[in-house]
Amino acid sequence: MKNKLHKGIREWRQTGMTATEEALVRSRVFAYIDQTVIPEMTWQAQCINMLKSIYSRPRFAYATFALALVLFFGTTITYAAGTSLPGDTLYPVKIYFAEPMRTVFTFTDYKRVQWEATKAERRVVEVEALIAQNRLNDTTREDSEERFKSYALQFDGLLSRIEQSGSTEETLDTRASFEARLRAHSQIMDVLEQHTDPVQKKEAVQFRRAVKVESDRISETRKKLETTRYMNREKTPLKQTVDRQKIKNKERIIESRIKETGQKLDYISVPLTPIQKEVVERVEKTLDTARQTLEEASREKNTQSVDQDTYAKLRESEGAALEADVSLREGLKLKKYQFNEKDSRTRGGASLDTHNNTGTQINVKAGGGKDKKGRE
Repeated sequence: MKNKLHKGIREWRQTGMTATEEALVRSRVFAYIDQTVIPEMTWQAQCINMLKSIYSRPRFAYATFALALVLFFGTTITYAAGTSLPGDTLYPVKIYFAEPMRTVFTFTDYKRVQWEATKAERRVVEVEALIAQNRLNDTTREDSEERFKSYALQFDGLLSRIEQSGSTEETLDTRASFEARLRAHSQIMDVLEQHTDPVQKKEAVQFRRAVKVESDRISETRKKLETTRYMNREKTPLKQTVDRQKIKNKERIIESRIKETGQKLDYISVPLTPIQKEVVERVEKTLDTARQTLEEASREKNTQSVDQDTYAKLRESEGAALEADVSLREGLKLKKYQFNEKDSRTRGGASLDTHNNTGTQINVKAGGGKDKKGRE
């Protein structure tokens, strides 16, 4: 049985298409695409777009490899690819098969918006893991940045089309949520940059800047839409569109998130690495911002006749609370990535703190080191 399996694997590895056959397949796919007129955003159109993306160079070889793996090993390999990172063997399965297939079966515009945001955030999380493992280089950074920007633009474009008939509280909340998540990851990457070597730091900084650009752009768009929806600055206030019960519900949701994140902070009992400690400190400051903005909105609610501005301020508070929650959750995950003398090089003769698997502090200095008890 074992010999048959090995024989099958060898035969599968030797199976492939010639350059002529690859060109023929691509030409037939594109010919079909050019001859087929399908209304935009139907599931058929999404299938066509996926095929066009997959069978275009240089992704053709990766997509063929991913499809072959799935056909040979079944759905198990698709599940295993879910945690893969750029540069891993199974990553093409994740990028060129699993995610495109889910896109095809995401039928509504609003679900597609949420899925594009999820894919964009996934690329950021992957880069954070690469930084923590000291594996980020110019190639993986460029590829991840390109995909992240593409998904972020898809998110904005699809949501803008939904908003053509007018923005709603739901679409504004969706923008604010994505914006808050990107801010949270920007904070984490900013911390990671301080604990990595100069070469990798350069790539990390460039990627973080790309994330910040998209976050700022989404924030600017959201604020413009809020202004248009809530108030015409040259005329009288618009008719109230947010009732007080909705504001109360929003307040309860924010209070609950702030309380839950605060409890998570209080219940941390495991030793933290220097990176995690810095993340936690930033989380506490972000939570304070959420509380202060919530208090301001509550005071305005009792003094203003126009509730829309109050709701916009509540959205700011909710965004800060979500940012703190995401930062804490993702920051604590960094425990599994260890920064040692090899991965975190000393810069400019300054000493760096690092931890072993148990969280025991070790002081690493340039030109020498100490053991756990502090001996030279």
